[in-house]
Amino acid sequence: VRVCFVAQVTGMVKNAQGEPCYAINGYWDERLQKSRVVSVEGKNVLTGEPELVWKADPLQPGAELIYMFSEFSCTLNEMEEGVAPTDSRYRTDQRLMENADFDGANADKLRLEDKQRAKRKRREALATQAAEALASGDEERATELQRQATMSPVWFKKEYDPLTNSTLHIYRGGYWETKAKGDWATLDLPEIF
Repeated sequence: VRVCFVAQVTGMVKNAQGEPCYAINGYWDERLQKSRVVSVEGKNVLTGEPELVWKADPLQPGAELIYMFSEFSCTLNEMEEGVAPTDSRYRTDQRLMENADFDGANADKLRLEDKQRAKRKRREALATQAAEALASGDEERATELQRQATMSPVWFKKEYDPLTNSTLHIYRGGYWETKAKGDWATLDLPEIF
């Protein structure tokens, strides 16, 4: 019997009227099952027999040497041709760590963090200059400086979702088309590594 509440997953699937239809339970790293809701009395939910929805593949031999990653997890960082230059698989610190060069990985991670801090400082300075330009009446310069100071996702846009009462990032489109063409140079992608 497993007693690990950190990995435990529970939930309820409801219909459009908010009535429970299925109970979901299991462990995110082991298995998930669903049970049809038979009746609801107050907070008590009676369900039918559970049905397996998903089961994790068994770990490969030697998994304890690779952070207990599954075979699938180990393939997630493999490089593929044609990805955007901003793809996280280009992170040199990750590559160094994968090759057990932990000192090199740590030094490179610090380099990346310093680079990110310098870029943030530059954006903050541009935002200050934009405010000064606006205060002096130069709206055109203020607009351009503010544009340079603002980071905007290329592939996603923020939208409010009334269903979840939260802000979501919605895919704008264009990534797969650009990847198919291999034409990243036409985009204004940030140099992040």
